[in-house]
Amino acid sequence: MDRVKGVVGRRKAHTFRAVEAPRLAETLLRLHLKLEEHRGSLEADAGLLNVFEQLAELHGVPSPGLPDARPEKELIRRVRDYIEAYYPRNISLADLSTAVETSPFHLLRTFRREVGLTPHGYLIQVRVEAAKRLLRSRTGIADVAGRTGFTDQSHLTRHFKRLTGVTPNRYRP
Repeated sequence: MDRVKGVVGRRKAHTFRAVEAPRLAETLLRLHLKLEEHRGSLEADAGLLNVFEQLAELHGVPSPGLPDARPEKELIRRVRDYIEAYYPRNISLADLSTAVETSPFHLLRTFRREVGLTPHGYLIQVRVEAAKRLLRSRTGIADVAGRTGFTDQSHLTRHFKRLTGVTPNRYRP
């Protein structure tokens, strides 16, 4: 029987059966690791909904969908506006769905389909752009991390380098 195995910190390994649903097993493992690392709640919420979406695809029965009365572009604009206004905060999927008056599941699926990434991915991009502006104004890296919503300097550096190809220190003028 195929299994996906992962070690969480110094704790014992966790194993998920992966014969019928290897993608789901991998998603569950990634979610477990995210929750163990105490990452931002938006990322964890999105991961949890992704698990439910995969479970519904595997075991759910299709039902006729109800059309959304609001245009999707307006929903996306409102989500982006909210993220751009509150990016330094720890935004949750519940915060976003309440702000735009839709379900977390609908918000996540629509945002991912229309924008090409999750709300958490968009949040990280917004934070990195804000960090770039602050770095250009010669603000210290640790201060930049705190002011842009990253948990610490290493968290900023990891995402900054992934998106820009250079560290914040190398980016500074």
